[in-house]
Amino acid sequence: MARFIALLPALWAALFAAGGALAQPAGSGIPGATENFDFQLLQLTGYGLKEQSGPVQVEWIPGWRSTLHDRPVHYAGLVFKLAEGWKTYWRVPGEYGLPLSIDWSGSSNLESTQLLWPKPEIFDTSGVRVIGYADEVVLPVIIWPADETEPIELQSFLEFGVCKDVCVPVSLSLSTTLSPHLESVDETIKSAFFAVPKNIRSADKEHFAECRFRPLGTSGLQVSASLTVPRMGFAEEVAVFEMPGWPIWFENTVTVRSDSSNLSATAFMRFLEDRPFAIDRSNFIITILGSDEAVQFTGC
Repeated sequence: MARFIALLPALWAALFAAGGALAQPAGSGIPGATENFDFQLLQLTGYGLKEQSGPVQVEWIPGWRSTLHDRPVHYAGLVFKLAEGWKTYWRVPGEYGLPLSIDWSGSSNLESTQLLWPKPEIFDTSGVRVIGYADEVVLPVIIWPADETEPIELQSFLEFGVCKDVCVPVSLSLSTTLSPHLESVDETIKSAFFAVPKNIRSADKEHFAECRFRPLGTSGLQVSASLTVPRMGFAEEVAVFEMPGWPIWFENTVTVRSDSSNLSATAFMRFLEDRPFAIDRSNFIITILGSDEAVQFTGC
């Protein structure tokens, strides 16, 4: 059984501040969070790719300058290379884990960024479901420069988790310069873009999502989703619920495929803050992970 490492309080607070996916902290009151953890911290620092003796290496792929919706953008990629047997997490880590967060505050000529997530794998270790990546993964990053004629100076501070027999929080600093003169499309980044789950924002003939919510005491809600989505491979499909930016933890998710076109999923939405708030259906995300492909419903 893997020994799960307690998350640093500062990292936990940063996840709320960034509005990222939530991982379970020790003592959170979330069922399954264990109090007695071993603790390890791996501190890695590098410029671009730096060889490490630890379980992970990270590097920038400089990519190319282009346009998106008539705005100048730079397409780049973050490559995670993991030692044998090690895994890192998707933006929703599963039952445990620390997903990636990035602080761009030291960068210059940077207006905004968008990090994209290729389809992850589902790992079952001693009965614990984890969603993430093994071996190597490229995360595409879309970067909008403040001045399209100038280089983008990236100073990025990364925090994320890696896991094998123990699960370890990692801090890593990367710096690179993205030239405005880079024009050649990088095939590695391009392939990673195609691996990102299709985002469905409105109903069509093949895809549809409808959600119902039922209060369960004072600590949360049960969400039930009825989904019209073609079967995506022969293995069991898994639904993942998200509400980005909200202090909500989804647990006890059950996914049932009724036929080749219809699927249902339920989960318990646990409130992590004692305050009222409205459910924003337009910001509700359900991702269906299959063995062959994945789709993401935005709005429910």
